[in-house]
Amino acid sequence: MWVAVFGLVACHKVAAGTDGQATAQSTSVTTANLRSVWGSGPADVWAAGDKGTILHFNGQAWSRSSSGTEENLTGLTGTGPTNVYASGQEGAILHWDGAAWRQVSDGAETTLAHIWASGPEDVWAVGIDNGDEGGYMRHWNGAKWESQRIPGSSSLWGVGGTGPTDVWMVGSNPKGEGYVIHGDGKHFDANGYKGPPARAVWCARPDDVWVAPYEGALQHWNGTAWAAAPTGDGAWFRMGGSGPDDFWAAGLNGLTLHFHGGAWTTPATGTNQIVWSVWSPSPTSAWAVGNGGTLLLWNGVAWVR
Repeated sequence: MWVAVFGLVACHKVAAGTDGQATAQSTSVTTANLRSVWGSGPADVWAAGDKGTILHFNGQAWSRSSSGTEENLTGLTGTGPTNVYASGQEGAILHWDGAAWRQVSDGAETTLAHIWASGPEDVWAVGIDNGDEGGYMRHWNGAKWESQRIPGSSSLWGVGGTGPTDVWMVGSNPKGEGYVIHGDGKHFDANGYKGPPARAVWCARPDDVWVAPYEGALQHWNGTAWAAAPTGDGAWFRMGGSGPDDFWAAGLNGLTLHFHGGAWTTPATGTNQIVWSVWSPSPTSAWAVGNGGTLLLWNGVAWVR
């Protein structure tokens, strides 16, 4: 069934402050936990979360969009304004075609925790098999969705890459250890990761890959070996960035971690809510989302609400 966007119910507006920096003026768009954020550009940003909540930012304000589902949504990705995907519980995958959200895949006994697209004919979703049979993967090849359980894994929490022949999936194995596989889109192999259970992966280049664990320091792949970053321990959920010298991690207790200019910082968010996800199109712009309807804007200097 096709479902359409409905009008502005409440909005979160962005305005210019007296110092020329962006500020946030808001009434609550939602109180639902927001678990993922993605955009095709500064004036086309999506956030998704519990009970089928989907929000859209048009460059001026956030508004609600009808998803047509009550399932919790945990992942967002896309390749442009008319090709956006959301994933979530019960194997739900929704597609936005520029006019409406439509459910394109469901019924699997799994939560598809994350979804990532390298192009319109290459979309990957990963998750946790509710039947305790291991991690679960679903792939769109432009014609159909193909599903597969991933031997050796107990769960898959994140997927990413740089293109259709450079795909990474991360999670944990039955022993509670970190699990990372890398492939060319057809064949996947472990590549020696020995870090903690992994929740997210972000790829700047094939030889510049970051993995965020649920507990511990970020882990970096340089094309040859893994090494822990000097970030200290954290509890991280997602990463996002605009390039090798500008990326973010989001985590517990309102914590965000920023790598920029060769240095690591932890800019204050002004909230203790879990920050589930972050998306950044440039060093001076980012959105982060979290529990309780948290919407945070990075203006290049600070997070504002």
